[in-house]
Amino acid sequence: MKSSQTLSRADERVWAHPSIGSLMALAETNEEPEDVIRRKCRELVAAAKESGWTGPPYDPEILAGLCDIEVEAVDADIRADARIFPCQNGRLLIQYTRTVSAERQRFSICHEIAHTRFPDCYEEVRYRQNKAKFDSRHHALERLCNIGASELLIPHEDFVGRIKGRPASLEVANELRRIFGCSMEAMLRRMVDRSDQACAVVFLTKRLKPKEERWHPEFDLGLERPHPKFRVDYSRSSAAFAGYFPEHKSAPDLSVVYKAAGEHFPSAVENWDIDGLAEHSVQAAALPLIAKNPAERVAALFVVSTT
Repeated sequence: MKSSQTLSRADERVWAHPSIGSLMALAETNEEPEDVIRRKCRELVAAAKESGWTGPPYDPEILAGLCDIEVEAVDADIRADARIFPCQNGRLLIQYTRTVSAERQRFSICHEIAHTRFPDCYEEVRYRQNKAKFDSRHHALERLCNIGASELLIPHEDFVGRIKGRPASLEVANELRRIFGCSMEAMLRRMVDRSDQACAVVFLTKRLKPKEERWHPEFDLGLERPHPKFRVDYSRSSAAFAGYFPEHKSAPDLSVVYKAAGEHFPSAVENWDIDGLAEHSVQAAALPLIAKNPAERVAALFVVSTT
């Protein structure tokens, strides 16, 4: 069993947040932080089902109630889709923004419940109230809570039973996201994470790259004003996928990502001119806009081309 005292130097550098150290005190042999949070959330799902939690779709507010956590929808700007903090009565309270989509509400509640799987939960939620929202260590913690949220919103046994033997595709993801009451973004991350195929999903926003955002006609004489392109925000890959998508990398001008609309999922075999990444079959899906960042968003699903 690993503990926060026996982490390697590499572990300490990557998983430096104290909450992740406390989580690793619960680790079994050879478990990494992702393994521990998945196991703890699956244990919670199993216990909730024994107490009568049914689905899919599974109601995260009922799950919160089973964990003795209060849940409250708010109209005020809480600067996040949801937050969790201790009340004076000693219970935890999750507040979520009423104005975001139902899918985002459900995932956000599950994300906050995932925070309670960390042994220092009470200490951490107080930290979140009084410190800067993000630092490099906090990003690692938030990523683990996103993994935990997927385990709670899309329980492993239910998901595996429906995905087994089906190749990764946007059509399958669209079908399953309706069954589980989650967003396409959450379902695609779940699909790729659990897939035995060589596949990856890339999330892109139509925007300028950072250097282009500083363009100014007075200083960039003779240069054409840059135009927004779909650029990589982040990606998720299956264990069998070989390739890396650099942040801010732009999609090719003729890529199918520019043709996605509604539930139209265009596909093509494409080469994105990335070192180590050969031609792949690419499917694209338009994603809902985010109120605080209204730029167009798409997801691109990559699978190894057989042609």
